[in-house]
Amino acid sequence: MQIGNFSHPKITKTIIHIGTEYKPISEGCKVKFHFVTRRCDGDKTELDDSRKLGKPMELVIGKKFKLECWESMVQAMSINEVASFVVDKSLCHSYPLVSKTLRDAKFPEKTRNRHCCGQMAYALEYQDLNDLMKKPVDLEFILELLSIEEPGEYIQDTWQLTEADRLHEVPKLKEEGNTLYREGKHKEAADKYSRAIGFLDQLMLCEKPGDVEWKELNSKKIPILLNYAQCKLSLGQYHEVIEHCTTVLEHDPENVKALFRRAKAHMAVWNKEEARKDLLLLPTLDPSLLPSVNSLLKDLQEMNKETENHLKEKLQGKLF
Repeated sequence: MQIGNFSHPKITKTIIHIGTEYKPISEGCKVKFHFVTRRCDGDKTELDDSRKLGKPMELVIGKKFKLECWESMVQAMSINEVASFVVDKSLCHSYPLVSKTLRDAKFPEKTRNRHCCGQMAYALEYQDLNDLMKKPVDLEFILELLSIEEPGEYIQDTWQLTEADRLHEVPKLKEEGNTLYREGKHKEAADKYSRAIGFLDQLMLCEKPGDVEWKELNSKKIPILLNYAQCKLSLGQYHEVIEHCTTVLEHDPENVKALFRRAKAHMAVWNKEEARKDLLLLPTLDPSLLPSVNSLLKDLQEMNKETENHLKEKLQGKLF
């Protein structure tokens, strides 16, 4: 199925291959497409080809992309359609900057190794793009629309999210992490918690530490950080457990979960004295933990004996 007639006073569309499915593309949709860019000269000089750049172009509609005409063009296409768009030069003034960004991402060594040889460096470091900047021409874009994803069908990049979006995502990510943890998918759960913590950290940077707004965000962060630490404990990443639980305890010194998880992580990396301190504090905060603490203290005592026996074996036969 094809979209109806495409009409734009400065863009001419020609269908090369008919598409297979038409879906309306609204604001927030993410589209993927391959493109070839050519100068509208006698030789149809090629400027860029996304396949040569290594991956298709991705665009989120309505996010003020520099080359606005691309949004109008893909919205006039069906999935798997290939079409040529000849665009008036007045709409292509930002193309050299877009092209430079895409090329630099693919060939970073070219920009690092350029030098001036005593002459002024080209503004964009690519001769063809500087020529286009100095003397704009009409451009032909050959697009192949690969996919369309609705806003809820893909994970938005951080830069796409507003502050309200990030705050809205936090409880959803936490619940998704909880579900994954209950299913035994600890790494996947940790990824969800990590993303939520990242959003909260970004929001907290906009607030003054200690202010009401900052404290509210931190109160949301602490339980997620504890869940994250539990995932890391299950994954055997003990130093991270110690780090994150210590962060929690800096704000909530009597947090029993943080003390318990940090004590177990200390034991795992043979920080025996640090583990002992945390374990001895736990029953004073929650007497119901005394049996568990006593069991861990017994394990700690066995660790001390093991260390002592190992040292004796190591020193046997040595003279002083």
